[in-house]
Amino acid sequence: MKIKWIAIIYTIIMLFMLKLMNGSFGQENFSRRDMVYYNDIIEQIKTAFNEGMPIEDIEKKYKCEIVLESDSDYMARLFNYYADYGLVMDFDEENVSGKICLSSEQSAFSIARDNVRLNIIYAWGALLVAGYVLICVIYYYYIRPFHELQRFSTEIAKGNLDAFLPIHKTNIFGAFTESFDVMREELASSRIREAKAEKSKKELVAQLSHDIKTPVATIKATCEVLELQEKKRIDENISDKEKIRIESSLEKIGYITSKADTIDELINNMF
Repeated sequence: MKIKWIAIIYTIIMLFMLKLMNGSFGQENFSRRDMVYYNDIIEQIKTAFNEGMPIEDIEKKYKCEIVLESDSDYMARLFNYYADYGLVMDFDEENVSGKICLSSEQSAFSIARDNVRLNIIYAWGALLVAGYVLICVIYYYYIRPFHELQRFSTEIAKGNLDAFLPIHKTNIFGAFTESFDVMREELASSRIREAKAEKSKKELVAQLSHDIKTPVATIKATCEVLELQEKKRIDENISDKEKIRIESSLEKIGYITSKADTIDELINNMF
């Protein structure tokens, strides 16, 4: 997968998140109070009061609070209801003035707040998932190939030219990976050629050694025979001139033997 496709997909996700969050702040379809219902409740409260029902019982039955102007905390209690966006309506019956206070089950602001909170949670979850998916994609297409190349190069450095390097079609480094594999094959072929050349060289040296050692051994053996013959003649009654000739011959034979030993030693060192 090319990097531009990752960027495009991530941009689409971010635009979707932006639309979702913008929609949560632009919410206008809030629930409204059913004033017909509340007016009916108010009339029932007034009827019950006129029939002589105690205020405490009325408050308990209709889940409301009757705040009278004669109460010492009249304004404070009203402010509490105003602060909580409660419903406050006038109550004026038989010289009793005050307010009927009803708590709203859920205000429009509470609905908006819950909407925003829910959409933010959705957006956060979607971004979290998108981030994990993006991390997996980056690892699969970009980081994993580098780890494989690192493992491969380590095996090559150890001399293991049979190491396997997987080549993925979707890998952005496919050509680079293939070049590494071609390099491995060339190194393996080069090692095989080097081994064959080394083997041929050893065979050639062994052959040359054998071919040279045979005549050298013959020369040394001949020199030994000649040396024994000449030394044997010295012990015989010969003239001084003949002794001088024999000594000269022995010297030449020794020189030839010395050179043959040198050649033999050089062959052994080369082999």
